[in-house]
Formats: sequence, C-alpha cells, structure tokens
Amino acid sequence: MHLLGRSLPIDFVKALDLGADGVAVSNSAMQAIGCIAAIMCNTNNCPAGIATQKKDLRQRLNIEKSAVQLKNFFEASTELMSVMARACGHD
Repeated sequence: MHLLGRSLPIDFVKALDLGADGVAVSNSAMQAIGCIAAIMCNTNNCPAGIATQKKDLRQRLNIEKSAVQLKNFFEASTELMSVMARACGHD
C-alpha cells in the first residue's frame, strides 16, 4: 500500500494502520532540516542550502542545528508510533 502526501507522524501511524508495510519519510526528513519545498532541487539553486553544491547556498544550512532537528523529528515520530501501537494493543 502506498499513500502519497503524508508527512506528519500521525499520518505514518494511519498508513501503518491501513496496512502499509512501511512509510517513506524522506520528504518529512527534508522538511525537518529546513527544506522550504521550493521544488528546485535539480537546479543546484536550493534556497535552503540542502540540495546544492554552491558554496554560498550551502552556507545557509546549519548542519549542527539541522542534525538536532532531524534527531528530534525521528525520536518524536517513533515515540508517537509506539504510543499509538500500544494503545491499539501492540507491543
């Protein structure tokens, strides 16, 4: 089963509840580190500095801050999924 356009942890829970074998979190992870969805990743002109090789644009991405934000996102997501699974009787 594949559901498009899901980016919040509760959406991951819903997808799994509906029978999904897994969830893709790449877009959510990108948003967690500061992606603004400019939809120009392939141009090398990413305004957030994520999808670019240009030094001036890359400097916009704070690696340390982004790493913490990504860690927090994954921890919160897995915690919510665990809580919801336990609430549904799963360990």
